[in-house]
Amino acid sequence: MRKCLPLLLLGALAALPIGAQQTGSIQGTVTGPDGGVLPGVTVEASSAVLPRARVTVTGADGGFDLPQLPPGPCTVTFTLSGMETVTRQAQVLLNQNTTLDVALSPEAVREEISVVAEASLLDRTSAEIKSALPQQVIESLPVGQRVIMRRRF
Repeated sequence: MRKCLPLLLLGALAALPIGAQQTGSIQGTVTGPDGGVLPGVTVEASSAVLPRARVTVTGADGGFDLPQLPPGPCTVTFTLSGMETVTRQAQVLLNQNTTLDVALSPEAVREEISVVAEASLLDRTSAEIKSALPQQVIESLPVGQRVIMRRRF
């Protein structure tokens, strides 16, 4: 057993570089307009080297942690219902934690007014009969058909 121990230690030491991560992380806190923390905010990090966006949600203390991100520029988007969506750029550094604190503000109220009007085809103030077609067109319309019967032999 004692002969195997040095081999085991050597194997463990050789495996250490494999476990070393070449990543960084982004951490921070999301607050509201009054300075209070906001739990439940969706935090999404994306970059050109990530195959898909990394997503997390802020905890009860308003904090978030996006670990194991590749070094380089990263776009972080913060969304919460009723609040404006905020997008920030962050630089992820190798083996370092980047701090990104964000304050969200209430979503702007949007009002939309639609006015729909229709023109009436009836003139309720007059009993006059009017036509949209000129008199010439009305007189040129065929009012009957002339049927020609031919005998066949």
